[in-house]
Amino acid sequence: MAFPKSFGTALRDWRKWLIRATIGLVFVAAIWFALFQAAIPKRRDGTDALPSVALGQVAVYRVELLVAVVFAALLLLTPFIQGVINGRLPTEITARGAKYEAGEITASLEQLEDRITELEGAVKSTGAAVLRGAAEHRGTEDS
Repeated sequence: MAFPKSFGTALRDWRKWLIRATIGLVFVAAIWFALFQAAIPKRRDGTDALPSVALGQVAVYRVELLVAVVFAALLLLTPFIQGVINGRLPTEITARGAKYEAGEITASLEQLEDRITELEGAVKSTGAAVLRGAAEHRGTEDS
């Protein structure tokens, strides 16, 4: 059974919104963790033992922690979301991002080529109808 094209569009939109919602929830959870749950390291005498990259400021430490948590979560969630929603896993994860098999790209290109062929046919039939209408209009002006 073939689904109508609008079903595929609705499914893609649903996936996009699910991914956006997941990323939003990850960001909110990271903010909650960095601002309210993460403990500030302490020395034995009770003073703050912040890492040197925090420049001795708790606010800088929490922002750096937030950035680290968000990127770590996205690094782990991206392949997980793609695997659960799209049923595909990356073949390689590098500093430039995740790489997936080319077979899926080929299928997408074939769908695009089919759609272009359909649109070309529609443009040709519309153009022919316009030319027929113009010829008929000229024929009525001559009489």
